[in-house]
Amino acid sequence: MKPYIIFAFAIFCLAGCSTNQKTSNKRMSIAVSVMPDFTDKRLLWPTVGPILPMFDFKNNADAEAWLHVRPITDKQYNTDYVVHIPPGSVSELTNTDDPQHRNRCVVSFYDSVRQVFEDVYKRFDTTKGYGNSEIFASICGELQWLQNTHATRKTLIIFSNLLENSGIISAYTSATATNVPAIIQKFIAANVLPDHLQGFRIFIVHASLTMSEDSKYAVMVSVYKQLLESRGAIVTVQANNQNYMP
Repeated sequence: MKPYIIFAFAIFCLAGCSTNQKTSNKRMSIAVSVMPDFTDKRLLWPTVGPILPMFDFKNNADAEAWLHVRPITDKQYNTDYVVHIPPGSVSELTNTDDPQHRNRCVVSFYDSVRQVFEDVYKRFDTTKGYGNSEIFASICGELQWLQNTHATRKTLIIFSNLLENSGIISAYTSATATNVPAIIQKFIAANVLPDHLQGFRIFIVHASLTMSEDSKYAVMVSVYKQLLESRGAIVTVQANNQNYMP
């Protein structure tokens, strides 16, 4: 069992919502997963600013939400970080008639999200060299984690050059256009990718610095798009960390 750092909150609901708003918001749940690849020395680091609006509390004040940060390293299991805010319907049970309680706890949720990014950066050495990259297994594990939340809105943001170097393949030697079908079959044979990804939004974020790296990255992007989109996910590939719009 991988370790978790979980931030728990005493959450209270936002007073003054109409009955219709409460019914609508109670049904909304949002899960955002972020995966920084520390085997990629040219990592385009995720910033908090563009991620916070993805929770959409402005339009869904009572929504349940999760942030999950799972680093990619040379191991399949790493310390991961979870921040969770329960739905307003649960908060209502402990409402003390403070109209700002839900707002205060949303602010606390945001503060903890910011703290998680600081903690991850401090814990993992961004200059360390890694002999292996367990990218595919880590991504599959994260997709399963998102699926288990049963959130109505699920988003995965992968910050990686996707250059796998594991027992499955070494992208450094096999990432060529003619090998795409073979790589796909090897990934499928690993039997760890969820079969159904309808409703998932997946962003792959990377900015290559050399033509050689970009060529291999493009091959791996093709592999992932075919694997993920064929299972119903919406995949966006981009070279900036400023916004995440499908």
